[in-house]
Amino acid sequence: MASITASVLGRATASLRVGGARRAPTLKRSAFKVVAHCQVPCGIFDDKRQLSKLKEDSSTIRKACTEMADLAAKGPGLETNNTFTRWVMYKEKHADSIIDDVGYYFMSQRFPKWEFGSNEEYLSALEVHHKLMIAAMKAKQGTGAGTCDALDSAIEAVTSLPMYK
Repeated sequence: MASITASVLGRATASLRVGGARRAPTLKRSAFKVVAHCQVPCGIFDDKRQLSKLKEDSSTIRKACTEMADLAAKGPGLETNNTFTRWVMYKEKHADSIIDDVGYYFMSQRFPKWEFGSNEEYLSALEVHHKLMIAAMKAKQGTGAGTCDALDSAIEAVTSLPMYK
């Protein structure tokens, strides 16, 4: 069988088939040196859209908590239990979305591109983003209005950072 050679960054790496037998590719370590700021170095940022998405996720979490409280007041029943479970799932999904967005977009992509004035400014922004992730985690765990209020406050704290103006 013919040998198929993979190429990464213009460098030959390894044969995938040798004499008809399959072989795992071996790649040169230097072939993976990446200096980009994110997984795909696109340079495209839409902070307003991302911040709006965080607010939308938070609104969905608040709506879920309200609906769950109303359903709990109705008492048990097959239809009620089913709907309650679905609201729990959506609350979890949107809290996870906030955590993922803060990690993947804000901290992994925006932080490396923003020029902070000092290390203290960097650490302060890092703390605000981390507090948002914690508020989202607590929103998964709780159902009270106070939990939703804390999440909204954490989103507003991130929104007010100079890096998103």
